Amino acid sequence: HLANDSTILNLLNQSIKSSGSSRNICFDGFPRRKSQAEALDSLLSHSRKLEAVLLLDISEEVLLERITGITFSDLNI
Repeated sequence: HLANDSTILNLLNQSIKSSGSSRNICFDGFPRRKSQAEALDSLLSHSRKLEAVLLLDISEEVLLERITGITFSDLNI
């Protein structure tokens, strides 16, 4: 299960506050929904400027191929 939005946004807020204005932050896999993007935008509007957004658009076929091809040995576990 994924953590709820409130929990994630609280963690992000703490991370943003503790990082100071001179450090860059990269969010991997967040936001996933429009409501999360709007909440993140509101959170950042108080302290930071969003400078770039990347969207990697991958077909479901390629995604499934990559996911099913991963083994524990690939993860160095």
